[in-house]
Amino acid sequence: MVEPWREARQKRGLGLDRPKHTLREIVNAILYMNCTGFQRADLPHNFPPYRTVHNYYRDWKREGS
Repeated sequence: MVEPWREARQKRGLGLDRPKHTLREIVNAILYMNCTGFQRADLPHNFPPYRTVHNYYRDWKREGS
């Protein structure tokens, strides 16, 4: 479901040749944030940066994915 979304964004000019983080990492971080109700500074270092995770979440929510 999210792979086609990412591919479509890249075709529209996302600006990245190759994404730095896998969608699995992004989704896992969103689920972690949802389960823990964490403060943004508490996102563990093994997840992508908070800003990246938040931007994906915001875009998916905005686009209805």
